[in-house]
Amino acid sequence: MSLVNEANELFQKILIEDDPVGQMKTLSLQMAKYDMTMRGKPIPTFLKPYFVSKEAKKLFKDATNHIMSAIEKVAEAFFADPKFKNLLELQGLVEKYARMNQIYPRRQIVTRLDAFYAPETDQIKFIEFNCDSPSGMGWHDVMVDMFKELNSIKNLSEIFLLEADKFLDTHTRMLLKKYHQFCAAKNEKPVANPLFAIVCARESTIYSDVQVIVETLNKKGYRAIYADPRDFEYDGKKVTKDGKEIHLIYRDAIQEFLEEPYYGHTDAVLKAYEDGNICFINPFCSRVGGLKSVLAIMNDPEFSYLFIEEELDVIRKYIPFTRLIRDMEIKINNEKIYLPDFIRENKNTLVLKPNSGYGGHGVVVGATVSDEEWEATLKKALTPGNNYVVQEMVPIPCDYFPVVEDEKFLGFYPKNVNINFWAYDGEFGGAYVRASSGAIINVHQGGGMVPVFYVDKKQEKI
Repeated sequence: MSLVNEANELFQKILIEDDPVGQMKTLSLQMAKYDMTMRGKPIPTFLKPYFVSKEAKKLFKDATNHIMSAIEKVAEAFFADPKFKNLLELQGLVEKYARMNQIYPRRQIVTRLDAFYAPETDQIKFIEFNCDSPSGMGWHDVMVDMFKELNSIKNLSEIFLLEADKFLDTHTRMLLKKYHQFCAAKNEKPVANPLFAIVCARESTIYSDVQVIVETLNKKGYRAIYADPRDFEYDGKKVTKDGKEIHLIYRDAIQEFLEEPYYGHTDAVLKAYEDGNICFINPFCSRVGGLKSVLAIMNDPEFSYLFIEEELDVIRKYIPFTRLIRDMEIKINNEKIYLPDFIRENKNTLVLKPNSGYGGHGVVVGATVSDEEWEATLKKALTPGNNYVVQEMVPIPCDYFPVVEDEKFLGFYPKNVNINFWAYDGEFGGAYVRASSGAIINVHQGGGMVPVFYVDKKQEKI
């Protein structure tokens, strides 16, 4: 039996013999202190972290770092080669600001790579990327601390070595690094203790997550404030809030700057970005990396020239079949296939996704819908002005999680698991898991969020 299976079995025994209802109350109260809610409801979670072997972390790191390198190359190709414009969906204000110079190196800075991981085979399949506005870092880090204080985890840690990632440690180092790179590129001396503005709309669903980031930075001895994207002023040289100069902005969603009801009230930041006078993360150009068609470019042999052999090896292993939906023939295994017919004939093994969608919205899993709904979605995808990708349906791993409802412990139930790898400036920074009963696993659609705990050798008894 593997170490992880041993840990899972022992955890079940420990939890059942303890007080799962009482521990769930404790966890819920702790989460409430941080207002960990989305649309007025507590963020779903389960009374167990996701256990993986410590050895798996090296696999996660290597795969993430190579995929991030490949994403960066696809993004560079978009800005250097006009033929990629029709493959990567950017237009209007988003494209206008994406084409502006971010000043510092790299376009993809804070990224979450969503994947399925089969621990039995160590197989990873990346299904999409969020390079624009990944959230949950603050929630994750405080959740790690909450889980470590649960009696069941304390008891388990007497037998196994348990470790977990802290995203905000890496995030903080990245902010400082990018600020110094920004100043170096402008030949300016960085201030000793820069003021960071951590930004999301006041009405954002991740407002409390941002507040945790601000609080953590200040506890670490740095200066950080919360701001709404409409809160800033710009005098042509400096960005300020309430009279204080802002040296770096870390933002949430791009639409909170470029769409109503925000656009028209975010001119200060937009003009400063255009002038190259604010260190802004994520840069607007990061939007390119988050499009589903990036996976299609990686997966298509036509574009293999973009990547080095190490990246191609990871792509071949870990990126499932993905293509941008077009009324055209494509090659699969050197055989010409008419893509719409291929999609119709292989409904039960494919998934359709909006190219620029997020939160699982608009995703259609062929095996779970009628032929009529599948055909209607395909028709929509082929309509000019719409951009969708088709992707191989990857088997969804599951794990058993304890379920407590209405102050009753119902037992351990299987949940589908989606593991999310975080990268900061192109380097692996940790992982968390979302779990759900459905095929579309997303916190926006009711999926539960739990931290990843790495399991190492048993503790030696003295």
